[in-house]
Amino acid sequence: MRLGQAHMMEYMMLMVFIIILIFAFMILMSVFQIGGMRTEESENVYKQSLIITRFMLNTPYLNNPRFADGSAFDDSKLTTINCTELKKVVGRNWFAFVWIPSSSGNDVECDTSTYPNCNKWEICKKRKTRTETCVHEVPVNIYRKMSDTMDVGILTVGLYGKCT
Repeated sequence: MRLGQAHMMEYMMLMVFIIILIFAFMILMSVFQIGGMRTEESENVYKQSLIITRFMLNTPYLNNPRFADGSAFDDSKLTTINCTELKKVVGRNWFAFVWIPSSSGNDVECDTSTYPNCNKWEICKKRKTRTETCVHEVPVNIYRKMSDTMDVGILTVGLYGKCT
């Protein structure tokens, strides 16, 4: 009788061990799936931020029609651009600004009162709260309409979300 009980106990212990292994395997696979989804989401944020940057570089909303290849931002268009209109086209959760680095280090934000004596255009303002962003900076040409000159500036486009 005791020998039968010992075998039965061994069988029960083996079953409990196998069940624990199955649960551990399921948990491990779930962790890998969640990690893969986060990586895929990061890749999508990166790709979407590149798409928005390309759109900003090529959009007629900002480029001067005088330059056929669309390679120069018009400073008067940058001054009057409407963020809400662009967000209808591109989508939400992004920000962008253009600035011309100045030797004095003083950035003057452009609006109708400071134009043309300014060097920074906020297309869509960045949130004040600290969140993860995927940011791209690209050198751009800026056509200064009043002085009929060309300056080199930096376009910064960011998308809220974790980037790869």
